[in-house]
Amino acid sequence: MPLLGAKGDSGGEGPGALEGRRTAVAVLGAAVVLCAAAGWYAASSLELNTDTAELLSDRLPFRRAMARYRRLFPHNERELVAVVEARTPERASRAAGELARRLRDRPGAVEHVYRPREGPFFARHALLYQDLDALERITGRVAQMQPMLAALKRDPSLAGFCHVLRQAATRDSNPGQRLRRMYPRIRRAVTAQLDGRAGGAISWQRLMRGGAAASGPARSVIVVAPRLDYGRLLPASGAIDAIHAAAAAAGLDERSGTRVLVTGKVALSHQEMRTLLTGMAFTGPLALAAVGIVLLVGLRSLRLTVATGVTLLAGLVLTAGFAALAVGRLNMISLAFALLYLGLGVDFAVHFALRYRARRRGGDSVGAALAAARRRMAWPLGLCALTTGIGFVAFVPTAFAGVAELGVIAGGGMVIAWITTMSVFPAVVALLPGGADGGGTEGQSRGGSRAWLRFPVRRRKAVLGVVTLALVVAGALATRITFQSDPVALRRADGEAVRGMRVLRAGEAPAGEGGFALADNREAAASLAADLRGRPEVARAVTIESLIPERQKQKLERIEELALLMGVGWRVDAEEMTIEPIEAQAEAVRRLRRALRERDGPEARRLGRTLDRWLARYESQSPRERRAWVRGLHRRMLGSLPPALARFAEGLRAQRITRESLPAALRSRWVADDGTHRVRLAAAGDLGRESTRRRFVEAIASQSVTVGGPVVVQVKAAAAVAEAFRSALFYAVCGIFLVLLIQLRRLSLALLVMIPLIAGGLLTVGAMGAFGIPFHFANVIALPLLFGVGVDNGIHMVHRSRWGDLAPDGLLGTATARAIVISGLTTLCGFGALAISPHPGTASMGRVLVLGLALIVGCTLFVLPALLPGPLSGRPGNAE
Repeated sequence: MPLLGAKGDSGGEGPGALEGRRTAVAVLGAAVVLCAAAGWYAASSLELNTDTAELLSDRLPFRRAMARYRRLFPHNERELVAVVEARTPERASRAAGELARRLRDRPGAVEHVYRPREGPFFARHALLYQDLDALERITGRVAQMQPMLAALKRDPSLAGFCHVLRQAATRDSNPGQRLRRMYPRIRRAVTAQLDGRAGGAISWQRLMRGGAAASGPARSVIVVAPRLDYGRLLPASGAIDAIHAAAAAAGLDERSGTRVLVTGKVALSHQEMRTLLTGMAFTGPLALAAVGIVLLVGLRSLRLTVATGVTLLAGLVLTAGFAALAVGRLNMISLAFALLYLGLGVDFAVHFALRYRARRRGGDSVGAALAAARRRMAWPLGLCALTTGIGFVAFVPTAFAGVAELGVIAGGGMVIAWITTMSVFPAVVALLPGGADGGGTEGQSRGGSRAWLRFPVRRRKAVLGVVTLALVVAGALATRITFQSDPVALRRADGEAVRGMRVLRAGEAPAGEGGFALADNREAAASLAADLRGRPEVARAVTIESLIPERQKQKLERIEELALLMGVGWRVDAEEMTIEPIEAQAEAVRRLRRALRERDGPEARRLGRTLDRWLARYESQSPRERRAWVRGLHRRMLGSLPPALARFAEGLRAQRITRESLPAALRSRWVADDGTHRVRLAAAGDLGRESTRRRFVEAIASQSVTVGGPVVVQVKAAAAVAEAFRSALFYAVCGIFLVLLIQLRRLSLALLVMIPLIAGGLLTVGAMGAFGIPFHFANVIALPLLFGVGVDNGIHMVHRSRWGDLAPDGLLGTATARAIVISGLTTLCGFGALAISPHPGTASMGRVLVLGLALIVGCTLFVLPALLPGPLSGRPGNAE
């Protein structure tokens, strides 16, 4: 029995028409029931796994190493890093301490909070962790400042400070010269107050330490272990929101001169997922609208466009149900399949629709045209579903588990697309009212026969010559392509997590990137660290033994000498610092200004002019405003003095550090319960460079120990993905060629279909080299997928040629060629939506897919007709 009527059925109320409609209603009813069941099952059973670590097989050695590391050191993995940046070390430390305190009050969002190199232990032993030369410099610097500090102890006020500066201005001694070096800092502080800007305060901690730390922003790091829920789209959102809320409650923002950036592996994944979701919310409707427009213009029939949309929706829902049944979850790659399906699933319906329209143009009724299209298109579309599925399924045997799951879902989705095209599409067309669905006759254009459509046949040598030259150029350009393994480069540069990671890379923050090695015991860890320190690729190799300072005896002697020099009771209590009486403070500033007039030198003159402005502002204010004005200058000049002196005084109480005296919480980060020791490794050079990362990993992986960490995972994962790409490409090419050989039964025809496919693929790689588009974790799936999609066009062209039913304009004038163009445009709409995604990795994948599909379609339409034998390439026949 025909599915929807027989030839001769005019669509009236005869028995054939009624039977056809009843069949269509039954098909649509079954489709609605199946879609409802699939939708319900997908909504209730389909989980979301946003853990990026799960994108690669857990059988890989580096994945096993990371799993072992997590078991032994659970607090060192999957952490958020909050980088607190301020203008002075005092402000950064105080802000980080306040942020950490507030986060500890949020146990529902965070598991624990840790401040590297902070806390009572490091405060007391900070000087011991300086190398001996640095400690000598600090000792000498503080000794030189001792007279000024003693004077400030007697009078810890703005007036006392101005008095010290006035004495320095009138003396040419070495102490006076050193104090005069503070003039630029004082001028910047006064200028900041005059301009109403935050910051500008003098950092007494930097003054006492000096060295490289005396300039630039100061940073303090907080490591936060978040509570993650991988069943949510954004599993770390609770913890990240808690950090931002705590920072806002503490007033840590740009206005206060403080910046908090949340970064780390977890934050980078959070930013990536958030960008993906934002992109899908924007690109999904845009792609749908673009596909609808292309269908309306290309099919020239509202009925066919609506039928295509309904078929596409049914296939997508059924595919979601299949995904829930076959895989059970979506990952960060398979989540994008909806857009891919939008571009791929519509192809089947387009070819069916154009074949149906060609029969309608020939005078067939709706039912007869649908039945004929179904008979003629079932096999080639089924073959296309198979070859497209192979492009996806080729990743299943590889270690790229994320794409392997996508391959299973997409492979099933292609079969579902074929089934819905053969059933739902004709049922919807049969039930919708419509006219002649386009009218006219295939191959007849307004201007008659178009000679350019036969150009590839008439100018075979020219076409093949140009393509050959292009392939030679593409082969040369392909050698310029690299593989980008840095995940930071694949994320939005303006994202908070990326900016924070770059801050960590630029500085010496203790929570920066690197790697680790695991050793069985203390002796093995010491030996391994000693060996790695001697390698040029390794900047540091830190063990728990590295936390026990070297040359402690000499350092303690220097600290004791410094304590004797400073004496006792030299701290300054903030409560002792006063601005009363206000006029006395202002008078001290006037005296300092008069003393500066007697000095010669550009810095003295600049500071004098700045003080003139400050005094003029003071004189113009009311008594209440003057109090606030003086208090502001006092805070900028001396506000950081008490904490700096307290911190330094605490450092003078240092005692000898032993392994046993290290805090238990600190030891647990370096030595596991079973005695396994962690060796933390830092790379030498710029980690933003691929060569640096690769050399570093090769150096540490040469040891027969367990290694891992961010950089190791990047490099090893890149190697695993590259191997998966090569394997999948091989599987895809071999699988597709085998299918073609079985179906076409002629080696020559199978090779002819593959030639434009391979040519388009090589041109795509060459274009990537020309435009500087590297391969990376996201776009590496493009070529196997393009092979699976692109071969469909060759299949349709060869099938149409073998049938011999060509239009007067030749093969390019048939409905098949137009279907290839229209389906190519609809697929480009789906891929093009990915290309404008705000996520750089997804956008790159979209650009490669758009570029590759356009080149493969072009090679199919112009190279394949030039390659086909004469009778298969353009012989006019009885066109449908």
